[in-house]
Amino acid sequence: MEKRTLSTIGLEYDSLGVRAAKVTSSISGKDITYILENLQETKGQFEKDAELVEGLKKIKDKVGIGVRDKVVTCVAGKQVHAAQIEFRNLPDTELRNALKFEIRKDVPFDTASSTLDYQILSGSDKKDDGIDVLVTVVANSLLTKHLAVLQKATVRPWIVDVLPLAVINAFWAGEYDPVNLSPHVVLHFSPDVATLVIDGNAVPLYTRSIYFAAEDLYGSSGKGLSEQERNRKITLFGNELRRSLSFYEKTYGVANFGALYLLGDYIYSPELHGGIAEKVGLELAGSTLLEKLGVKTNAPLGKFDIAIALAMRRE
Repeated sequence: MEKRTLSTIGLEYDSLGVRAAKVTSSISGKDITYILENLQETKGQFEKDAELVEGLKKIKDKVGIGVRDKVVTCVAGKQVHAAQIEFRNLPDTELRNALKFEIRKDVPFDTASSTLDYQILSGSDKKDDGIDVLVTVVANSLLTKHLAVLQKATVRPWIVDVLPLAVINAFWAGEYDPVNLSPHVVLHFSPDVATLVIDGNAVPLYTRSIYFAAEDLYGSSGKGLSEQERNRKITLFGNELRRSLSFYEKTYGVANFGALYLLGDYIYSPELHGGIAEKVGLELAGSTLLEKLGVKTNAPLGKFDIAIALAMRRE
């Protein structure tokens, strides 16, 4: 059987860093072998577009993006929404508009000026021919800004994902377990927002963005923060996590959560671990993605998982 190779770069950023991973895939039939070729990061202040463009140009040179390489990026922010819903089975020509109308009550921004995409996850044996649909919605202004910045940096994306799905893909890439039916709880930290994702083999997907200024606590600006204020912020964050888990239990009738997997920056702070463990009551677990890929590196576990998962996308 003919073997194909594909070189893909996963690219993700926040206000303080741009990270990239280069992965080469060897594809033979349904079998895929991944080789992690390169990990790179550029740090800086990237809140302004001009600064972000320069950061993207630097990471492009560092990781060596060639003309034949495919680039996968992701959009993050408050105007990004992802959800799994049960919906009636409709022709493709009708389904998109019907979903956009249906999901507007759950999306905290204007869906009329947004881009919606969907994936049918599975059929249903119900009499009404219901289907499970994974729906993503991104505000057009945010998507346009994302694409404009990439264009100025001469980066042409092959796929644009959304951060919540990139988070759960990063989890599944390292922790795939088809037997375990418990809902998995995954938490990704960026400088000012934590992205919570709950997913499993037989449970609905749930995502939520929670404001949590981790950089203010664990970055350079947090050095002058009092212990009392630090503990207060962690307690508030832990309470929000607990409320989210409680909402999931009541909404979907699913409990028995597995371990809480932490990804991103800031995840090795003992204070953060203690605050989450106390409020949520789940065992904490770290990323095993690099181990699963057979990579030995000094890179902090979990920090590059989003970029790696993006680089492992094949459709």
